[in-house]
Amino acid sequence: MKVLSLPIAVTFIVCTACPVNADDNWVCSLDRKSQTAQKLFAVSQVAKAQWLKVSQDGQMFAFSGTNTANERGSRIWTCKADGSNMRDLGRGTMPSWSPRGRRIVFSREAPESGVWIMRADGGEQQILDNHGWGASWSPDGTKIAWHRTVAGAAEIVIHRIAEDDFDVVFGDRSSGVSQVLRQISWFRNSQGVTFVAQEKNRESICSVRLIDHTPPIVWRYQPQPGTGVWGAEWLDDQTMMILQHINARERQLFTVTVKADSATAVEPIRLSEEFGRRSNESVSASSDGAKLFFLSRD
Repeated sequence: MKVLSLPIAVTFIVCTACPVNADDNWVCSLDRKSQTAQKLFAVSQVAKAQWLKVSQDGQMFAFSGTNTANERGSRIWTCKADGSNMRDLGRGTMPSWSPRGRRIVFSREAPESGVWIMRADGGEQQILDNHGWGASWSPDGTKIAWHRTVAGAAEIVIHRIAEDDFDVVFGDRSSGVSQVLRQISWFRNSQGVTFVAQEKNRESICSVRLIDHTPPIVWRYQPQPGTGVWGAEWLDDQTMMILQHINARERQLFTVTVKADSATAVEPIRLSEEFGRRSNESVSASSDGAKLFFLSRD
């Protein structure tokens, strides 16, 4: 397997967390039709859980977090859908399942920074790009996408697994994107990617199609002033996505309707008000888009 290496600087990220409390971190589900949310289980082993991902068969969860409040850097954890068989797979963050749940792609902070891949049990860890970040596996299993910054320009890299090659599909300075943030999200048909972009001191959600990425950005969504976006997740119908708006007090989950024939989106609608006094984030949709899973933190 090829390793993509570029001569750019990597910033060491220090992850801090609150003390471990059995009731701090919940894994929750929300039924889209009934808009009913429920707590599935508490994650007591981790001080601060983030980046929840459900496997395509719905049987497993992966997420990242720290063991203690003072630990430097996150670790990858997996468990069954009922919270049992919790396993610590080692250092890393932003896990993403392969379609059959046999492997996980993830990011790792310095001193071994970059995009990595491993078996679902934590074995056979290999680096893909020592300057990449925010990797995500395509739903059809043929590609992995991540982002990086080269000479001050944001790039999105597509790794085509069967050919073991790499293609840069976004790196246009004229786009106005100075930096891509956090984790890439795939269209449900695996024909495009969505990401959080830094644009002129504001964060926005942008999408790029892989088959005809001219112009490079298909559409973008910018939240109201005073709020931000943490991430996005496409649903099954390709018309809705989940946003996590941030203000000074909380992170919450919203949906946005995207018009297929234009670069516009309607105003966000907040999801279920249940657990509204908690911070809710890191949404991951079931393979059919009918159920959403998310993390809720006190």
